[in-house]
Amino acid sequence: MTAQTPARFNITKLLLQLNGLAVIAAVIHHAIHWVLTGMFFWADRYKDVVAPDLSQLGSPQYYLIRLMDQPSIVAVPAFLFVSGYFIAFVADRNSNKVGWKYIVTRIKFLIIPYLIWCCVYLVFNFIQGKQIAWYEAVRLIITGGISAPFYYVILVLQLYIISPLITPLMRKHWRTLLTIAVLIQLPGIYYKYSLFIVQGYQVPPLARAIFLEWYLPAYFLWFLLGIFAGMHISLLKGFLEKSRRWLPYAVFGVMILGIIEWNLIRQASGRTWISPQETILDRVFTFFMLLWFFSAQGIENWLPARLRSFGIKSYGIYLIHPLVLEIAARLTYHFAPKLMAYPLLFLMFLTIVGVGAPILLMATIERSPARRFYKLLFGG
Repeated sequence: MTAQTPARFNITKLLLQLNGLAVIAAVIHHAIHWVLTGMFFWADRYKDVVAPDLSQLGSPQYYLIRLMDQPSIVAVPAFLFVSGYFIAFVADRNSNKVGWKYIVTRIKFLIIPYLIWCCVYLVFNFIQGKQIAWYEAVRLIITGGISAPFYYVILVLQLYIISPLITPLMRKHWRTLLTIAVLIQLPGIYYKYSLFIVQGYQVPPLARAIFLEWYLPAYFLWFLLGIFAGMHISLLKGFLEKSRRWLPYAVFGVMILGIIEWNLIRQASGRTWISPQETILDRVFTFFMLLWFFSAQGIENWLPARLRSFGIKSYGIYLIHPLVLEIAARLTYHFAPKLMAYPLLFLMFLTIVGVGAPILLMATIERSPARRFYKLLFGG
């Protein structure tokens, strides 16, 4: 990037590429859940052990998987950053307000496909013999609990709803807003670390509901940063110009520290296994990764053009990929269990299927008589 503010179409191109990278990262992150399941909890399918078998914990293969997982945690923050930027993009240039017409349009774009795919997931669970009462299904849909990654949809809906209140303040009071967004993360970080490390620690119910079960306090910052970038691009550009040389070292250093930190947390907890979760160093890493991405000169020109297509289709891919990954993983368990003995190959397989199958489905619908339902199914 040059010191000048790029044209809007260049920024749009770059953000679509970021969206494309983010959805691939999301697929990798969620595929790694199944890879770790195969390594530890399904190990009896391909070797003579009693599951769960944690003998591969700390092995070179395990750390390679963790090394690949670390960059993928940027996915949801990147989505939120892009959403925040486009909120700033459509804000009135004089009042800095966002019209409710745009917000309602965005909500419809998100919620109709979400509800349809929630029903698909409920049918899938029913086929597997998982009985869910109607009131529990309603609760899961409202909270984004039908599938673990669906919390993002409910989160971004909440952020869109409050965005008309935020944008008028961001022009002059961006320091205050960003500071608040950082500070509201601290209680959640404290409670999460306490649960990891302090034996028998109990989080107060109200604090648990606000800071651990509600995702907005933990992710509000990334949405605000997107709005800030849209409204104060010259400030961001100036900072990136000064920081470009050291950002790659910061990204790599914090990534390694994050992997070490998680291993120390696991040891301090006294438990043999804890499923990897986001830590404070992960959030610092995410911040540096986003800065590094935007600081790279001409990155929008040498990234694959296909990423823009993925970026446009990212919401449909995101909604479908958890189901695809589960089906692919369970089929592997039953029909090709030896693949799980090679975690990197298994991860490659799941990633290709997790991205490719949704794109294939979307392309098929788009070229069929059912194309009039395309937006209802996938947004766009």
